Amino acid sequence: MKGTFCDMGVLKPREVFASPRAEDRLWDVFYGRAAANLSTFRWLGDRMPGTSGDAIEDQIFGQVRPGVRSDVVRGRYPVVAVKLPWNASRLVGRLQDATGPVERWWRASVRPGALGSRAAAQAALREAAARFEAVMRPHTLAAMLCQALYEQLRVAAERAGRPGLELSLVTGYGQMAETAVVSDLWEVSRERLSLDQFVARHGYHGPDEGELSARVWRLNREPLEGLLRSYRELGEDRDPRLVERERAASRERAETELFAALPAHRRAPARLVARLAARFIPLRGTGKAAFLQCVDVARAPTTCSCSRWRSSRRPVTSPRLRSPGGRFTTNTAGSTYPTCSRACRCRSRSRALAPTASSTR
Repeated sequence: MKGTFCDMGVLKPREVFASPRAEDRLWDVFYGRAAANLSTFRWLGDRMPGTSGDAIEDQIFGQVRPGVRSDVVRGRYPVVAVKLPWNASRLVGRLQDATGPVERWWRASVRPGALGSRAAAQAALREAAARFEAVMRPHTLAAMLCQALYEQLRVAAERAGRPGLELSLVTGYGQMAETAVVSDLWEVSRERLSLDQFVARHGYHGPDEGELSARVWRLNREPLEGLLRSYRELGEDRDPRLVERERAASRERAETELFAALPAHRRAPARLVARLAARFIPLRGTGKAAFLQCVDVARAPTTCSCSRWRSSRRPVTSPRLRSPGGRFTTNTAGSTYPTCSRACRCRSRSRALAPTASSTR
């Protein structure tokens, strides 16, 4: 993720490394669970034009803690002014290059029998990690750009005396990845698409989908069937395609209202921000779908038979490791963490190997 902030110009190339100090990292892992370093995220936000540490904390983590304040540092602004536009201009192509092959690879990797040996499972896990990293650098840049653009629209709405209008200014962009999921779910509820076809397209989604140990729809259809029951009760006026068209019309009305309410000298910058938002905000769904597919391939080896995940060094005797959840205490070489029984119990309770992706949505 630090590579993304280097692409933006916020960090210097020599600062892109895994620090030995946990206090300097963006993320760390505690008993297999990912933890974001909020102080580091705020530090970066305060060095980015168009946003702040407070805005980063509110948009990514949902609230700003009492008693903290932004401390804006403008020393990197000239570098950001050069690097960010250049990398933003290349972002669509970079994201397409990184995400384009992922869906076909995901389908091939999670089909029954695809991981028929321990070697195949280990190779899939390594490839999933490599593809995840390749997707996340441009995806995180898209997410950071969207956050900054949203913040600029919020400020513009406040200046126009229309606080809250920004919520209508960042929706209704047409064919987004999320729209495809709900539209296909609607088709299943109307029996125009089979459930098997839906799962073949979107089975990497589900409750806690960014968590490696989650049981997504391709593994557990029960939550999906509950969604379908609720969709079947909806009237035809709730067709997601109709809703999306209504949101697009609402966004256009909101833009007209915003531009009319702003002073003349602020209208051109606001129009530019709105155009950039329409270009970049849909990219978030593209990147999210791809990295969730990477996570699902990393999850796939846990559905293999237990014997294929036994350590070559010693047999697995714990009943916990014979269950899919317990297999998340297994490392990429296929062996369990060989520490004391107390540590093994702690790691079994954590049930995770790598950072979750849910915090990057």
